[in-house]
Order: sequence, then structure tokens, then C-alpha cells
Amino acid sequence: MLVFSHIGHARNGGRDLPLGEFVRQFAGLTSSAKAKAVAKQMGEGFTHLSDFEGNEGKVAELLAAMQAATKEPNAKALGFVGKEHFETFFERVYGSVIENTYVRKSSTLPSGLPLTFEIALATLDGPGHLYCGINFSPTFADPLEGTTLAGPEFKAGGIKGFLSAAYALPEKEREWYRSPASVAVAAHIVTPAPLFLDRGKTRLDMEGA
Repeated sequence: MLVFSHIGHARNGGRDLPLGEFVRQFAGLTSSAKAKAVAKQMGEGFTHLSDFEGNEGKVAELLAAMQAATKEPNAKALGFVGKEHFETFFERVYGSVIENTYVRKSSTLPSGLPLTFEIALATLDGPGHLYCGINFSPTFADPLEGTTLAGPEFKAGGIKGFLSAAYALPEKEREWYRSPASVAVAAHIVTPAPLFLDRGKTRLDMEGA
């Protein structure tokens, strides 16, 4: 946890952060008035992060107080990779790109947290690959495997299933019942507190998130 990381740093000779200064590091809590109000809720004896050592329950109270004092992040605040970056990547990896397509959508999960989904497709003159990522880090498999994705004409399970049904699954990801496409696809999901269905943190739990 972040608080205990700071405590360990202070124990090794680093600076012991005042509680108010720590709180002001977070978006939506940068004003001195808000930080002071949050710190006051911790009660007497909690003026620096080292005061939380051995008291994980109090850290949970601090988190709750910080969350109550600010708004939930919106999708815009999460950021995204963007069309230009994907196009540059495809051109660097595959050289000649016939056509680029990019779509980005933002929504809200059942938990109320925001989510941004972006997908880029490059039409190539040869085999391509499927790239998937969560929060700016690559995944080893389809993060939406087991999640039903619905379009105007059909539904399918996961990113690979949807691309396959649309005859847009890259040739390197071919499945026996679909004609492979000469495309490269990058799918990226951004959400502040993802829940996963597996220990490898690859498959997202879209229902419980």
C-alpha cells in the first residue's frame, strides 16, 4: 500500500510526509482546506504518515475520507493511447499500411467507475497481429474473454470472438471456421480499479467491476 511504502521510506532515513501534504498530492484534494478537513477526520495523533504504522484500519478510514471529499474520476481524466500513437506503431511494425481505422468510446461500469475502450485497426497487405492492453500495459490474452460484445448485426464473446465474427481477426490469430484477415488490431481498456477473473490479471470482470 502507498501509505506503508512511504512509512518504510521514512524508516530508512527518508522524509516522513505530513498527512496534509500527502493528501494534497491527489487530484481533487490539492486545496489546503480540503486536505486539512480530511486530516482532521483522522483524529489527534495522526499528523504524519508514520502515525499510521501498525494501524491498517486507520488507513482505510483515510481512504474513505479522501474519497468522500472529492468527485469520482471521469473517463476524460483517465487518458487514452489515441489514434496517432496507434497509427505510428502500426507503420513502425508493419511498414506499409493501406488504411487505418480508430474508434474510442467511454462508458460507466456497474460499480459507477468510468471506462474508456479504444480500438485501432490497420489494413495491411500481409499478416497482422492482435494486441490487447489494460491501463497502458499489455495483456497476454483477450481481456474481455467471456464477456459478450454486441454490435448492430451480431453478438460474440470477447474481442477475438467479435473480430472473428466480423471477419476482422488478424491472420496470426486465425480460427479454423473464419477466413483470416490481413489486418493488425489493437484494443485498449482504461479503468481506475479493474477487477479480474484470473490470477494473471488478464481477463476483466465486467459485471462485478
